[in-house]
Amino acid sequence: MNFIHTAACLCGLFVAAGSSTALGQTILKNDRFPNDTTTVADAQMSIQAGFVAGEQALAVLTVPVNLRPAFKVTKVQIMWASTSPGTIPPSDQGSIMIYSGSVLQPGYFLVFDSKNDAADGDGLTPQMQDGGLNEFDFSSENIILNDVSKISVGLEFLTATDQNNGPSVCSDWPPNNANRSTAGANAIYGTWPEMGINSSQFFEPRIVLGPPFNSVFGISGNFFIRAVIESASNCPADLGSTGGFQGPDGVLDNNDFIVFINYFFGRNPAADIGRAGGVAGADLEWDNNDFIVFIDQFFAGCQ
Repeated sequence: MNFIHTAACLCGLFVAAGSSTALGQTILKNDRFPNDTTTVADAQMSIQAGFVAGEQALAVLTVPVNLRPAFKVTKVQIMWASTSPGTIPPSDQGSIMIYSGSVLQPGYFLVFDSKNDAADGDGLTPQMQDGGLNEFDFSSENIILNDVSKISVGLEFLTATDQNNGPSVCSDWPPNNANRSTAGANAIYGTWPEMGINSSQFFEPRIVLGPPFNSVFGISGNFFIRAVIESASNCPADLGSTGGFQGPDGVLDNNDFIVFINYFFGRNPAADIGRAGGVAGADLEWDNNDFIVFIDQFFAGCQ
């Protein structure tokens, strides 16, 4: 990677596909757009091009506290676009990658590589469609993680992307916008000679200015890469233990309500489990829908 070129495009021109979730599923994302991208109009994104074969673009995603005991990754969603959305033929790329933990911190490890059977993949090399949210369903792959607060999810490139027009992965802010990438939320595997990274490794692509023409390096905004997860625990409402302390104890009782209420009024992501209509899923709103979902989980018991 010589640099990451950013080119503005209009999200309103895209055709989103597969952006809905089933009951009990939660979308993990860093981008500022709503879960259902069909409602996004006239919002700018940036095409993050300049990738070469073997490099990876990843989002480092935070797992809600209530799902951390055990959760299953069912889908990966990646926005892929050119400066003329929908006009470029499909592009075969390398693989969908899922890591346990943040690849920017020690202790991460690879849990799924869609092209590599040895890493629980099934030989899938993703075909990216220009101009929309590409969704890949891995619900049959049984990708289950336990006691993990972050996962890193992304795309490995098989072919180089056009540095001027794409198509490529996208971020949620236009070039050089003051609202740039969130610290610790984005990663790239590759090289970055302008920053002295001459051997392939994971690094954070924060915005910097460089010579010779005060060029912009890095990404403006956060990668538009998402994961869809669901609880793999047999008791998702088991949040509290004796005394109202946090932590599951295998029993559903008043302690779980105490912990949930504390999470709710503390605006903790662990209580953001309901969306409009009392449907399971996070929406960055703490309201009656979260209580509806929690109560449903509580009385459903442990399966």
